[in-house]
Amino acid sequence: MTSKALSSTTTTSSSNTSSTTSELPKGYEMIEEGTVKMMYPSGVVFYNPVQVQNRDLSVLMIQLHGERRFKRFQMQIRKREILKQLRLDWELQQQQAPQDTNENDNHDNNNNHDNHDDNKQRPKGKSKKKKGPRIDESIVAQKLNEYESNTDWVAEYQKAIIMNSTNGQTQNDDDNSIINNNINDTEHDDNNKNQKDNHNHKHKNTTNVYQGMRILDALAASGLRSLRYWNEIPGVHSVTINDLDPAAVDLAKKNVDFNHLSKYLIHSNDDAHNGNNNIDNNNNNHNNNDNNNHPNQKSGLQIHVGDATHLMYNSRRPPSLRPNTFNPSQFHQNPQYSIIDLDPYGSASPFLDAAIQSIEHRGMLNVTCTDMAVLGGSHPETCYGRYGAMPLPRAPYLQELAVRILLYSLAITAARYGRTIRPILSVGMNFYVRVFVEVWDDKAGVNNLSLNIGTVYQSSQCPSFHIIPHGKHPSHNPNLLQTTRAPAYPTCQETGGPFKTAGPCWIGPMHDKDVVHTAIERLEELELRKVQDGVKVKSKSNTNTNTMTTPTTTTTTSTTTTTKRQRHPLATGKQIHGMLTVVSEELTHAPLYYVLPDLCHTLGCPSPPIDSVRAALVNAGYNVSSYHKEAQAIKTDAPNLVVWDVMRAWCRKNHPLLMSNGGKKDGGGGGGGENTNGDVMEEDDTEESKRRLRKMKKEENKKRRKEAMRARRKKARKNGNGGDVEDNNNVDENDDDKETTENEETTNNVVVLHVPVSEKILAVEPVTKIDFTIPKVVKQKKKACRFPMNPQSHWGPKPRAVGYVKNDASEKEEDK
Repeated sequence: MTSKALSSTTTTSSSNTSSTTSELPKGYEMIEEGTVKMMYPSGVVFYNPVQVQNRDLSVLMIQLHGERRFKRFQMQIRKREILKQLRLDWELQQQQAPQDTNENDNHDNNNNHDNHDDNKQRPKGKSKKKKGPRIDESIVAQKLNEYESNTDWVAEYQKAIIMNSTNGQTQNDDDNSIINNNINDTEHDDNNKNQKDNHNHKHKNTTNVYQGMRILDALAASGLRSLRYWNEIPGVHSVTINDLDPAAVDLAKKNVDFNHLSKYLIHSNDDAHNGNNNIDNNNNNHNNNDNNNHPNQKSGLQIHVGDATHLMYNSRRPPSLRPNTFNPSQFHQNPQYSIIDLDPYGSASPFLDAAIQSIEHRGMLNVTCTDMAVLGGSHPETCYGRYGAMPLPRAPYLQELAVRILLYSLAITAARYGRTIRPILSVGMNFYVRVFVEVWDDKAGVNNLSLNIGTVYQSSQCPSFHIIPHGKHPSHNPNLLQTTRAPAYPTCQETGGPFKTAGPCWIGPMHDKDVVHTAIERLEELELRKVQDGVKVKSKSNTNTNTMTTPTTTTTTSTTTTTKRQRHPLATGKQIHGMLTVVSEELTHAPLYYVLPDLCHTLGCPSPPIDSVRAALVNAGYNVSSYHKEAQAIKTDAPNLVVWDVMRAWCRKNHPLLMSNGGKKDGGGGGGGENTNGDVMEEDDTEESKRRLRKMKKEENKKRRKEAMRARRKKARKNGNGGDVEDNNNVDENDDDKETTENEETTNNVVVLHVPVSEKILAVEPVTKIDFTIPKVVKQKKKACRFPMNPQSHWGPKPRAVGYVKNDASEKEEDK
């Protein structure tokens, strides 16, 4: 099989540098990404290099989904074959066994009507059911496991792709191609039985033939993502390029021609540029459509202009249905898609309901949301309206909470239709979140959905938090579900402060670790092939080979590739590999995380090495990991008390009150200094440290007395009880007009001083034995680019694309 994509770099061409650029129309410029060259009107290009990693990751995940899809298809066929063989073996045993009426009384009573009483005779018209074989499920599972372990699925998948290409089911425009076991040209007249029989016969002959993936790029714009999917992912049957803007669709068609892919275009009776809906016109003429020429039946690229939700709502027919089982509404529906990609400018919430209904069983939904200001808590009212969940402003874990709110919205939407989501990969990237989820028809999973939905209770005075699921299994019966209670304590155990709530949010796994490990292996194989094939560019000549490159020419792309490679090295493969490496190390059963600087800020202590904190948690018997979007994250299954015990143990060696003037450690005095090896540090009990501590406590008490005196004087003035409010130690008059400080409150002329949060936490004696010795588990890390720096300045979102239609009109005037 020839490779469809062998190199991936993002380049911007200059004029007269290659034969490709010479073909550019006047007033256009070219951008190259992956195996696709895109032309855009000069001056109005909406191209953001940040999104290259998004598209590279999507190419990788869709390709892996195609392999899983093929494996599931083959496993189902194999299971049917095993069951059929077991039934045949049982029938053969029944035929060879002697007819012994004395061995099985029940069998004789079911087969001999003469032995029945007159009152128990079978009613007329009812036939006796044949006794079928009792199949041992363990035997079936054993045979399936043997078949799965002994099969090279990647090689088998490649063979299936070659077979489909030969038969015209992928990467061609053969009119006789079949997709997803659906035939849309069925004659719907009930009197025409011959045509139905022909369709059923054709369906039976293609049941065991694997069909390629049908991809919908619902918000395609100029079609860059769609063309990359078609060029770079093997096993794709068709890609639908849809956008609401006719100018964007017109530009997408020009780019299809520019990349010499016009032969793969699927032509229908409608012209997409007229703004008409292809589906409606085809459905209105379904009685006359009997020649296998429906656009969704062909393999290739389909360009469609229209509302994405309307297109998806008209594609809700399950692909497993046979034509003779369609209900009246399904005759007007198109088959569901295998892959739906939603990458809007902003929130994807308006498209989620339609996407959930138009994705096939076990299909994959790729969703991007760039409204991080909403998901991150800057606009909680907007987030609640879009996603049905409340974020937490300025929360240290807002990056993960944003992803979990999006997953919650997807899960609740899918549950309305008896479907569940299974997250494959959920990540935060740059200024947006990106999730890949499979949608399954699973009513039993919907019943257990409350186990994966929870509410976050965040302390208002410290980083402590609790997560309470909405449902749980009672201890006496694991088959039942009951509601859960709020946290056992009404206030924070550490500080006594009240709780703030956030959510509901998804608290189940965010990733499929098996898929993540497979993706890492593929990226490492591609990197090794790049080195072996001499494709890797030296760092002196091109320092951003794995990120974003902008060379002046693009003529070397086709000369540095081979034809035997089946997967192409991605331009941002190094960044994706680092991100997936951190994802593979994340804890799946511990939602949200602490941030080390936030913990230290609460206590006012110097920050310890993060490996020392993780080592202390591991030595205490708990699991700990980082988070792919936050380098200082502490993601652990340890309770709040243990986390604070670690920080208390650190503060006893590096106490905040033992800090000298200016917030710097005194070189000769207490604090014990940071130990980069993470060993347990010795305590400094010198007389100098004790003397300095007594002095600082004395100054602190003096300051509190002054604040209390100021509060009493203010209260006395309000009550009119005296005018002697001035003395030698009085404070500024402006201070008298201020409210009481955050460390005190007055009730009935009695001043109640608030103890600082740090003192409340540090006053508790640790109950956990803390050891900062770093074990090998924490030291050993896989080599990867985990948290790379931004390759360019202003690495973030760009304004929405505008002005293309105006410039296009001016072009036409100039041509005239």
